[in-house]
Amino acid sequence: MLAILLLASLFCYSQSVLRGVVLNKKGKSVFAANVYLKSNPNEGTTSNFDGKFSLKIDSTNDTLIVSFIGYKAKNIYLESVNFRKLLIIKLEESAQSLDELIITAGDPISEKISVVKIKKLDIYLNPVSQGDPLKAITILPASTTTNETANPSLRGSSADRSRVILNGVPIYKPVGASQLNNQGFFSLFNPEIIDNIYVYASNPPLTNGNTSAGLVQIKTNKDIKTSQLQLSTSLASTGCFLSQKIKKDVSFIQVYGNYQFSNAFVGIQNG
Repeated sequence: MLAILLLASLFCYSQSVLRGVVLNKKGKSVFAANVYLKSNPNEGTTSNFDGKFSLKIDSTNDTLIVSFIGYKAKNIYLESVNFRKLLIIKLEESAQSLDELIITAGDPISEKISVVKIKKLDIYLNPVSQGDPLKAITILPASTTTNETANPSLRGSSADRSRVILNGVPIYKPVGASQLNNQGFFSLFNPEIIDNIYVYASNPPLTNGNTSAGLVQIKTNKDIKTSQLQLSTSLASTGCFLSQKIKKDVSFIQVYGNYQFSNAFVGIQNG
């Protein structure tokens, strides 16, 4: 009889089910916490929306492990657990520090597939540009501009279909008209304010949307070395350019404006 009672007790224990609840430090239930035995992690379970779980236990000679992302894993020896009561498990938050992350802006990846990148010095060294940022584009293979205008024409399209964007802002009329046929000689941009120009004959960056006739993306200076004032005049235009530092190595302002006219040209030709 004694042997039968011992075997019966072992059989009953082999069918024992451990019931518990997983909570955080504030007493709130932890959903989908991992609950498993150290000896057999593949046969575990997870807590429900209320943080409750149940797990069959074959032997008390084992360790219960409860884990969840953002919390320290809890190890509980089954020999110290009362299977008649609900096991309450409280998880402690795991404070993890990340290494310093520095994000800096760089040249767009589309630069690798752009037609060309034009710097300010390229504008001055190009005799065809006549000191005009948009006219500097006319010597590129993708440019098909055949008249005297600075309007960019790429891949045989009309000039009014090529988009010009300044610091992410589309420019509606980048060239001022100075002829009766509405074709201008000069664009509205001073080379001194230009940092670089990206010319895309096709497939411009997705941030600017698609365009059927290419894209000219102009970015202005990020810094200036000295404050300066420039005045210019010619038979076709007059202009003023001011660069002024506001706070050293922090901020600056640049103001540029010009006025274009054709009276001088008309007067010379009449004479």
